[in-house]
Amino acid sequence: SYRDLRGIVSNEGLSGLFVEPVTPLRETRMDQYGIRTFVEVDGVAIKLEIVLEARIELDVPQAENAVCGVRALTHVDQVAGKLLANSDRWADDSVDSRDLIDLAMMLDGRTIPRAALDKAGRAYGSIEADLERAKTHVERPGHLLRCMRNLHMTQPPALVLDRIRKLRPEPLTVRKRASKR
Repeated sequence: SYRDLRGIVSNEGLSGLFVEPVTPLRETRMDQYGIRTFVEVDGVAIKLEIVLEARIELDVPQAENAVCGVRALTHVDQVAGKLLANSDRWADDSVDSRDLIDLAMMLDGRTIPRAALDKAGRAYGSIEADLERAKTHVERPGHLLRCMRNLHMTQPPALVLDRIRKLRPEPLTVRKRASKR
C-alpha cells in the first residue's frame, strides 16, 4: 500500500525500495498524494514518482509489465491515468498538453481501449468530452509547436498531430442476446 511505501522511505530512505543502490539526485518530497524524487541509475537521471491513485481501482501489475524488474501499471491503467490527467489539465497552457501528447504517443494511432475509457469514466463522466476539447485546444495556431519545444520533443510535428487526430475511443461492442426458442 502507499502507506507502507511511505513508511519505508521515511524510515530507510530510498534504499529501502531498491535491491541495488541508487544515487538520489535531489531531496525526496513526500505528501498525502505521492513520493517524488530523481535518482541516478547507470549514469542516467530518472524521475521517480510513486503516486496514490484514489480515483480508480488499479489492476494488479503482471510480471510481463516489469521494466528493469519493477512492475509497471497495466496498459489499461496507464491509459486511464492519462485520460484522468488530461481531464484535469487540458486547458492549462502551463502543462503543454503533455497528457494528450502522451496518449497520442502511447497509442501510436490505435484506438483508446474501451476498458480504459470505462475505468476513467467511472471517476469522471466527462472523459470523452474533455479528450475532444483537448484535441481542439492543441490545434490552436503555434500551440503544438510550443508544447513540443517545451517538452524537448524531437519527433516531426506532423507525426504528433496525426497521432493526436487519430485518438478515438474503441467502439462499443454489442452483445447478441440469446434468442428464445
